[in-house]
Amino acid sequence: MSRIAPIDRLLLLVGLAGLGWSFWLLPRQHPDAFLSQMGSLEAVRQEAVRFMRQQGYAIDSFKVTVTLRRDTALLGSWQRRWGRAELLRQLEAMPWMPAYVWEVQGVTSEEGPPAWSVHLASDRTVWAMRLDPRRMQTLRADTAVTFDPAASWGKLPDTLGRATLRPGPAEALAWARRHVAQGLERHVRLEPDSVGLEGANLARVRFRGLAPTGDTLTVWTKVTATGTLQELRVAWAKAEQTAPPFQQELSLDLKSWLTIVTYAGLLLWLLGVFLQRLRRRLLDTQATLRDAVVGGVLLGSGVLSASLPVLLRTESLELRLIFVGTSVLATGILGVTSSFVVASTSDALARDYWPEKLSVLSLLRNGQIRNVPVGLALLRAMAVGGVLLGVLTAWMVLRPYAPLKLEVSPTETIVPGLTAVVWLGTLGWTGLMQMHLLLAVVARLRRLGRWALPVLFTIGWGVMGAFTFYQSLADALLLQGLWAVVLVSILWRGEVVSCGLGLMIGLWLWKSVPGWVNLSGPLGMDGLIVLGGIGLLGGIGVAGLVSRRPETELPQYVPLYVQELARQERLQRELEIARQAQASLLPHRLPQVPGVQMAAFCLPAYEVGGDYYDVFLLPDGRLVVVVGDVSGKGTQAAFFMTLVKGYVRALSLSGDRPRDVLSRLNRLFREQAPRGLFVTMVYGILDPETRIFTLSRAGHPPVFHWRAYDGRVAMLQPLGLGIGLADAALFDAVLEEYTLTLEEGDGLLLYTDGVMERVGQQPDRWGVDGLCQWIAQHLPKAGSPEVWLEALRTALQKQQNDKLADDLTAIWLEVTAKA
Repeated sequence: MSRIAPIDRLLLLVGLAGLGWSFWLLPRQHPDAFLSQMGSLEAVRQEAVRFMRQQGYAIDSFKVTVTLRRDTALLGSWQRRWGRAELLRQLEAMPWMPAYVWEVQGVTSEEGPPAWSVHLASDRTVWAMRLDPRRMQTLRADTAVTFDPAASWGKLPDTLGRATLRPGPAEALAWARRHVAQGLERHVRLEPDSVGLEGANLARVRFRGLAPTGDTLTVWTKVTATGTLQELRVAWAKAEQTAPPFQQELSLDLKSWLTIVTYAGLLLWLLGVFLQRLRRRLLDTQATLRDAVVGGVLLGSGVLSASLPVLLRTESLELRLIFVGTSVLATGILGVTSSFVVASTSDALARDYWPEKLSVLSLLRNGQIRNVPVGLALLRAMAVGGVLLGVLTAWMVLRPYAPLKLEVSPTETIVPGLTAVVWLGTLGWTGLMQMHLLLAVVARLRRLGRWALPVLFTIGWGVMGAFTFYQSLADALLLQGLWAVVLVSILWRGEVVSCGLGLMIGLWLWKSVPGWVNLSGPLGMDGLIVLGGIGLLGGIGVAGLVSRRPETELPQYVPLYVQELARQERLQRELEIARQAQASLLPHRLPQVPGVQMAAFCLPAYEVGGDYYDVFLLPDGRLVVVVGDVSGKGTQAAFFMTLVKGYVRALSLSGDRPRDVLSRLNRLFREQAPRGLFVTMVYGILDPETRIFTLSRAGHPPVFHWRAYDGRVAMLQPLGLGIGLADAALFDAVLEEYTLTLEEGDGLLLYTDGVMERVGQQPDRWGVDGLCQWIAQHLPKAGSPEVWLEALRTALQKQQNDKLADDLTAIWLEVTAKA
């Protein structure tokens, strides 16, 4: 207990008090506590079969189903009139009232409505009876006897004398009264109101009466000409006037619109965030897929269990399998898809803005259950569920005349415990979805600080609008607001498991009230299963708490996309260092040589590249100009580019001719580089005094020579293989050297293949001829070498939309005057 924070101790005490108070008070306040008086399914089935046989019908060929129904209109009316405690006393004093009835039906394997149905109250009073005469057979030949059409139908007969030949209104009234006397008239005095003829052998008799509750009853019966009852139905006219506005039942009002707008806005926002992060691969699909599977299992099991009674009525085994498979597949896909979208988006937002909220959820996703953080979270969830249930119970005490919003849909039980699976599955999926919705909103609004709480309470109020606990608008709005305050506060101060699982527990406890408030009732087994499941969660929480395994001893979970981001960030840092290192190897400034103007640029397509240029002076004053391109791209090319630069600098110190430098470089490179890697290069030496330029070319694109005197562009392309492609003998045999004398105004362009392939307005390769044309068109208009080369660089980047496919390197040398 010493490891539990004081705020958690307070929460546990309040939650435990809420659970204890609710377990004590709800059996005394909740209308469903009356279900303990409804009897067993088998007894009800036998009573309905006995009643139908008593009327003379052969029903042995029908399959009998039993369904429990509430009359929510009557229950709401009587709650407003008497209050819930008095309502329970009235129901126990008058168990024949139809607030809760058993609907027993006779069905076949054919599609369509049941062949017959009977409604029985808890004391077995028959409140309704209907049948399909085309599918039912009586033990008497009803069609052979008809009523007297000439009798005075439409009004009550003065006497009950029998007609001479055929029965008339008097006989129909007598038979109808006999049927109601065996049931309803034992509790309510009924007076005949009208007698009519509906067919040759079917009469309709209506009765009216006043129930002890002050409500008016109208009873319709249909009897055949032999006195067999064919239909019985009852309508209640409630005594009270219209409820005040604040107690009127809910419709599509402000509450409904608030809920719809809240969910629509949240789902559209989450879908947008999901698609954006999916495109950028910023989702933890591995962990949230487990949430999605849990959501699919919960929704699929809940919907399947709800539809299973109807599916099992089908005689064909093949059709059963098809229906079951289709139901499971459709709901499972819906549950998995919706849970994955919402869970992955909320997980991503929480990891960005408030990762502490996911600490316990990450442990659960990875199977780390028996530890202190998970144990505390489960116990907090139990406490939150107790607080939520306690809020509802307290409101019942404060508002005893406010009618509860009870379930309208029937509950059909074939296998005990099936209804519990419906509760656990559907509400578990609902709680899972809302847990992630609230997590996404809370994480995103965290930066607002305490100012975010009013916004969060409002959004939580809209989210909680999916649950309606009271019929009146005011009570429903206040209750959903109180639940929102509890859940948002828990999520703001704690983590998501305590909030989400606490919401599930609160919903499970409230939904299963018809079961656990009377364990001997028809839904007692279902209520016991729900309580057992919640108790199991509490037991796991206690086991985790006593395990003494703190969070510091547990492995930390890091999503794959976060690991990938960290790896990419680390790689980017390394590449930035490499880029800076490579840039430092290029000339920081070009040497100042009288009579020569120069400009250069090098743009790597990636962070680092294989292009390389160098310009430096030899000890004798001559100028060396080198442009090279290592095959491949990226880090490997950059590494060998650095190696080549060191070789070139060292080999150039000897003052040898360009052919000799490239020959030695080929020998050194082949010894170090792996096979298949090669370098193309142009190596030239310019003597500023004589303007003699000597160059050799090793598999590199040709050098362009701009002749100032005629404005033409010539290509200098002595033969040569790429460095590293051939052994020394073959390389030296092919390698040539070319010498020319430059005139004043002449220029030389040395470049890599990226320039040649990408210049021009055409999207395809421009080639050598295209580059020549571009130089001829733009060079006469240019000023200094820097201006002309900048125009070339701009054209290259513009054409490629600043997304280079290859490294771009170029040097322009222009002879201006004698040194």
